[in-house]
Amino acid sequence: MSIDELGSCELGTKEYWKSVYKKELDNFKEFGDEGEVWFGEQNERRIVKWIAENFATSDPVVDIGCGNGHLLVRLAVEHGFSCLMGLDYAEEAVVLARSFASAENVGVHIKYRVCDLLSSPYDILKKVGTKAYSVVVDKGTYDAICLMPHMNQDKRSSYIKAVNALMTGSSNNGNEAHRGQARFAITSCNWTRDELLDHFANEFELIEELPTPTMSFGGKKGKTVTSLIFKIKSAQT
Repeated sequence: MSIDELGSCELGTKEYWKSVYKKELDNFKEFGDEGEVWFGEQNERRIVKWIAENFATSDPVVDIGCGNGHLLVRLAVEHGFSCLMGLDYAEEAVVLARSFASAENVGVHIKYRVCDLLSSPYDILKKVGTKAYSVVVDKGTYDAICLMPHMNQDKRSSYIKAVNALMTGSSNNGNEAHRGQARFAITSCNWTRDELLDHFANEFELIEELPTPTMSFGGKKGKTVTSLIFKIKSAQT
């Protein structure tokens, strides 16, 4: 399968995100402003609502590329989720997220780790533990990865392996009992439903598409954001 890549830009660089979250951290320290809600409040609320309606508050949830941790804080404050993890490769984002969670009095329920999703599954699980997460949430991180310089199928495969490892708690696709239960919730503004299905066809199976607003332009309708829910494909016999 050949995938037409998006082309690189600064949103695909670690330096850009370190700079963004350094500024947001400075603003939080000075003004108490936690920063931007990536993709907006409405899209975040939609994901949080879906998680709250489908999982117990004790079920483990991980946000990959968590940024300021706003989604996890919302899960803890508004719905009482208590086993939450946020990962980001920018240390500044993790410092901000911890500060924000502490200010909202939910720091005890959320752990944060500096983690590069394109590292090996073994290294990722060494940082976060071998817990199998019930929900892996991506709200824009895959988009940013696809904007990296020299994006290729190897990087996409590394991302998919990382998601799989977090869903199973295993670096080699083990924990068969959990494979069918875990969910991967991804929101993208760069890829359509069909494109995401193509990207993940070998590893994940679509089980639900969350409704998102449509727009019309030039007589055609489309979506500015796509939110899909996947599960790991059953092992082939």
